Amino acid sequence: MPDNRLLRKLVVGLISLANFILLAGLFVRAVGAEESDLSHWPDVTTMKLSEDLETWGRLGGVAVDSIGLVYVANFGSEVWRISRSGEVKLLTDSLYGSAGNAIDNNGDLLQASHNNGSLYRISRVGMITPVVEGGLNGPVGVAVDKAGAIFVTNCWEDTVVKIDGNGEITKFSEGPMYDCPNGLTFDPSGNLFVVSFDNTIVVKITPDGSATELARLPGIGNSHLAYYKGFLYVTQIHNHRIYRISQDGEYISIVGDGKPGLEDGHGDQARLAWPNGIAVSAGRLYVNTLDGPRDRGQRGRMQIRSIELPTLFRTLNRTFEDGGVEAMRTGFEQYIAEYATGASEAGIVGGLENSATRFQNRGEFEKALAVAKFTVEKYPESWHAWVSLGDVQATTGDQENAKESFHKALNLEPEEIRILSRIEDLGLR
Repeated sequence: MPDNRLLRKLVVGLISLANFILLAGLFVRAVGAEESDLSHWPDVTTMKLSEDLETWGRLGGVAVDSIGLVYVANFGSEVWRISRSGEVKLLTDSLYGSAGNAIDNNGDLLQASHNNGSLYRISRVGMITPVVEGGLNGPVGVAVDKAGAIFVTNCWEDTVVKIDGNGEITKFSEGPMYDCPNGLTFDPSGNLFVVSFDNTIVVKITPDGSATELARLPGIGNSHLAYYKGFLYVTQIHNHRIYRISQDGEYISIVGDGKPGLEDGHGDQARLAWPNGIAVSAGRLYVNTLDGPRDRGQRGRMQIRSIELPTLFRTLNRTFEDGGVEAMRTGFEQYIAEYATGASEAGIVGGLENSATRFQNRGEFEKALAVAKFTVEKYPESWHAWVSLGDVQATTGDQENAKESFHKALNLEPEEIRILSRIEDLGLR
């Protein structure tokens, strides 16, 4: 989270801030981005930590590795590692502006050191080796592509650079859309997305380096971003919000109401105080926020907020408990419209099938049967749907209907060995 921007930008910003905020507020109301009508909100909780994460009014990046360890920096000298149970370990207190970070393809942390223009690799046990010492210009965000190349935002020169395996730095992207570029992240197709601290533009860079504007969020400036299942999630430190952005640039506020706070709960009720770093793992966003004044002269502490994104299973479970089968049907349709608009029929059927299996494994057979029946009603030409229903019926002792369901699946896919095996195993020929 950069502080030392050019004086001219600070002066211009102070002169126009009041008018800008007024206009931003009018713009927000015009597009309706803040007036979200989401049916299923993320759930926000604060992680319980074994010790405080001290900071002097500033926040760095957040990263999560493949085994669920969370790494967090305070834009000072420290970087911590946090286990799933909240156990805190200090990895280093020797950096100079511990800014953004990311996990490399070997599972190590790449940590930007903003004030001395360097990037370091930190192992899970705290061993530090330089990737580049010097040569960067106010580095903040870090991202790694599938080939292992490292990309870094240079806040002070408004560029995105690429670092190869030999530590050679080359300029990858620059232009007027950047104003202290801050966070960046990749999607599975290799597109790189960048946000700036001093404007609200979200930039999409294709693998060949072509940069275009994906979205322009309301507010003052953006912090960091993460990609998960077709959406970008962007923190806005000054606006105390998290935005979700679709692949076509449509955005909506999913957590926060524009006022700083520490409240947990659903996204329309929870509040965030100066959210900055963001990472995602297994359907959860991890964000660092500030508990204390945003004043470099006063000591405060960081909080790690865990934000559970809605999934199909969670949606089906919650809506069934709220109102039974009809509520579940409505919840399903709303979930698809809000979170899975581009999903294929096979993908949706697979999600429903997995949900029925999870309910079945938990012994919640009423829910399992409701989901399986709903699936065949919705997708009667899917043999997977009929097999899922047959599995639940057989487990609950309804052999007659199970046999009928499996044979309907077989009529749709006569040579499918998995259907034949289940019929044989259950003695339903």
